[in-house]
Amino acid sequence: MRTRLARSAGACAVAVLAVVLSSCGDGRVKVYPVQGKVVDEKGKPAAGAMVMFHPVNPPGGNVEAVVGTADTEGVYRLTTYTAGDGAPTGQYVVTVCWYEPKKTPFGPTPKDILCGKYASREGSQIKFSVEPTAGNEMPLITVRIPR
Repeated sequence: MRTRLARSAGACAVAVLAVVLSSCGDGRVKVYPVQGKVVDEKGKPAAGAMVMFHPVNPPGGNVEAVVGTADTEGVYRLTTYTAGDGAPTGQYVVTVCWYEPKKTPFGPTPKDILCGKYASREGSQIKFSVEPTAGNEMPLITVRIPR
């Protein structure tokens, strides 16, 4: 009797554990690849520029913004959880900051080459909608460097 009870309790515990584990996720929202390119007004790649996508309606999963950093060709791939994984579906307001290269790791914060002109979420005219596909391509972003 005791053995049967122990087996039943063990089986029940395993079943409950299976249900609990199957209902627990990592809390991450599904993301889709997004890439684009950012250049200056002369068409030169804005290498090092940070492009941030701010969701109009946050998708949950603690996603408040998604970011990509332009490579030497000006191409960026958005990152939400891991490098280049993409962004959740939805509408976004896009901002751009392009900092001077840091001279030393302990030096002061470099200045924004764009002088904050594209850094305001509220003032940004750049919008994009991420769709649930693998081919989200943001139109070219051209930034003007204030003189």
